[in-house]
Amino acid sequence: MDCAIDNMQKRVTGLVRLKLHKGSIKILGRESVFSLYSEEAVTFEDKETDQREMAGMVKNYALQAACYQRVCKKD
Repeated sequence: MDCAIDNMQKRVTGLVRLKLHKGSIKILGRESVFSLYSEEAVTFEDKETDQREMAGMVKNYALQAACYQRVCKKD
């Protein structure tokens, strides 16, 4: 069981910045070498990408697969 958990958690790493205030907590930021977020993939100003296509990003498997492959190469 420990081996399975260790294998599942090998990419759980990084830094989380928190703000504690009057009994509440707020996440200010998080970063990890295994993050799927990429500044290069953000296309709000890109004229080649139709933003209506991004509404169904969950269905856009090719983009997700490319991000996942990039993260897997960091292992």
